[in-house]
Amino acid sequence: MPIQSLRLLLVEDNDLDALSITRVFQRSTVLQAHIERASSLRGALEKLDRSEFDVVLLDLGLPDSDGLQSIRAIRERTTSVPIVVQTGDDRIETGFAAIEAGAQDFLSKNDLKDHLLTRLTIHAILRQRQMLELQEASLRDSMTGIANRRCCDIEFKRRSEFLAHEGIPFCVGIVDIDHFKSVNDTGGHDLGDRVIRQVAQVLRDTCRPDDLVARFGGEEFAMIFSDTTIDELGALQQQHRCAVEGLPPISEKLKVTVSVGATCVLASDDSRSAFRRADSALYAAKKAGRNQCRIEPAIRSMGNGQIA
Repeated sequence: MPIQSLRLLLVEDNDLDALSITRVFQRSTVLQAHIERASSLRGALEKLDRSEFDVVLLDLGLPDSDGLQSIRAIRERTTSVPIVVQTGDDRIETGFAAIEAGAQDFLSKNDLKDHLLTRLTIHAILRQRQMLELQEASLRDSMTGIANRRCCDIEFKRRSEFLAHEGIPFCVGIVDIDHFKSVNDTGGHDLGDRVIRQVAQVLRDTCRPDDLVARFGGEEFAMIFSDTTIDELGALQQQHRCAVEGLPPISEKLKVTVSVGATCVLASDDSRSAFRRADSALYAAKKAGRNQCRIEPAIRSMGNGQIA
């Protein structure tokens, strides 16, 4: 989609340079720029906290920041807004260093021409959008549109950090479609794929805003229940199981159901150990007759008063 207007944060402490850049965009017949100015890194960070911008035009020579430090500080605050660096340093190495630090593009102040500045700004926004779209696609399962295993691993790591540093508990689960071979045998792989997509949609719709459902592969899904204790886990499992059970039957003899296994995550867990316990609980649910939920405790009693 063509860019016709944008919100630009100009981070420039020199009044004459700021006026010159503002006039460049005012003269543009290609786009309309709504410009806010900050004359320091601190001011820029405050504006980024309060408002949304399409691009940051950043001078590296700020009074409260030294060179590339400004880029890194803005990148820590936001990863989605492209940064175009303007610098009085003509060395190409400086520009490449700026890009390595997180800038999308760079321009020497000695090359400040109307068409060049506006073109760089537009291209930086478009490249950033494409990069974000690719990142998003890399975290999605192509068939169902929900998160994939890589996204689940990233979210598990993030939740583990919350658990370690802030004590916020979370749980994980595995959901498996019951008798899925019968689904494929009944209607072929096209029907199987349709059922997988239906179950994925139901699980996603049943999730709370901060929870995650991801496709693990085949007919199996992983779940991360954020800010959840083991006492709350059973009710959440049942909500997902019942939601899938409410899907229309495939035939008179075949109804879509799922089995769910889950566990609470310990600070000592990694993704593999936590989901291994959830898988053990899933096996118990399958063995008990399917269309059931089971919880594998993170700490088991050994039967003699000791804890294993």
